[in-house]
Amino acid sequence: MTSPSTPARATVPRGRLRAVLTAGVLLGIGAVCTAATLSGSAPVLTHLDGRTNYIAVQTVAADANTELPAWPSEAENSSFTLDLGGDRLLEPGDSHTFRMAVRNASPRLSADLTMTITPPRADTAAGRDALRMFEALQFTVREGSTVLVDHVGGSDAAQLVRRLPGTVGSGGVRRLEIDVALPTTAVGDLQGLRTPVQLAFTGTSTYPADRSVFE
Repeated sequence: MTSPSTPARATVPRGRLRAVLTAGVLLGIGAVCTAATLSGSAPVLTHLDGRTNYIAVQTVAADANTELPAWPSEAENSSFTLDLGGDRLLEPGDSHTFRMAVRNASPRLSADLTMTITPPRADTAAGRDALRMFEALQFTVREGSTVLVDHVGGSDAAQLVRRLPGTVGSGGVRRLEIDVALPTTAVGDLQGLRTPVQLAFTGTSTYPADRSVFE
């Protein structure tokens, strides 16, 4: 589970300003006989003028064919924890699918959103094992009929970064479906390994031509 981040602040409210990591969901994937959990991180608010011009991206997630939970609180500096519980086990040839919704909760600003599937840190022995598991996985991300990531291996970092098509207006919601698969070609020594899979979102603010849906 990722720990809550402190708010990032910008001082010049003009032009296009890039926010830091705003929201994400953490999926633990295990090979064959390892338990895994799906959990979420805290939203980060990026204030541009201390009033209504800030970016607040929120996420919710659920297993496929399961109703998405309610949105977390939008209160400043609040945090939320999303934990689906249960085991998510993969044998070679298996996949796990979950759904995710991303909302631009800014009261005023539109945003361009970029999704990144990030690998685990490999600065410890356990981290290196997790990275080996991560690089054996394949990822597919869909938004409706549009395929954003198509059976991309975990070792292909550049292909695991995708900008969502179009601009997300204030209050706008995008819905994604994510498949995480362990190919049939996966080697046997992955058994018992576990890796986190972090889906993170960054936003670039855009001043809207229309009024906010929250106004």
